[in-house]
Amino acid sequence: MARAIRGEWDSAVEHLSDALMADTARGSTNAAILNDLAVALHARAAAKRDPRDELRSARLAERAWTLQPSAAAAWNRAVAFEALLQRQEAEIAWADLLRIERDPAWAQEAKMRIDRLRRPSESELWTQAKRRLYDATAYEVVDAIVRQFPQQSRLEAENGLLTSWADGVTGGDRMLQVARWVGQSLFPPLR
Repeated sequence: MARAIRGEWDSAVEHLSDALMADTARGSTNAAILNDLAVALHARAAAKRDPRDELRSARLAERAWTLQPSAAAAWNRAVAFEALLQRQEAEIAWADLLRIERDPAWAQEAKMRIDRLRRPSESELWTQAKRRLYDATAYEVVDAIVRQFPQQSRLEAENGLLTSWADGVTGGDRMLQVARWVGQSLFPPLR
């Protein structure tokens, strides 16, 4: 792990992979090596933005947890699932950590992460706002949405609202008005 601590991700992954293969020919049953390799792969995935390493990290962390449930394995498993945007799996892993973690500071961190995972994602919030955008009948509603999601609103006005209007979709005139309001909110008139 010294290599990983120094940021030498490739060397750490290679060294730990060799240790893993030396443990058994088919794969390790050594939870500590599996967990350490999961950490090194997660760190390398973050540094190199390589999702394959993140997938391997999650698999190894899950295997380490299955072989020997520990706070470290639970933590690394949860972090790996979060990195893969597997919110439900991450929440379960954090809950597993809470069942065995004795340090109140680490338990508090896990609780905060569970709370964050339970909040709607930015994508989910935009989906809800987009529905309100299409249903909007007042500038103030549109303006509030545009202030929260300026780029998404601009793109939706260009690619959704104006397209609906041009295609003659039912309510097309209202779509044109909402698209105008989006433009006015993004680029208020000069005074």
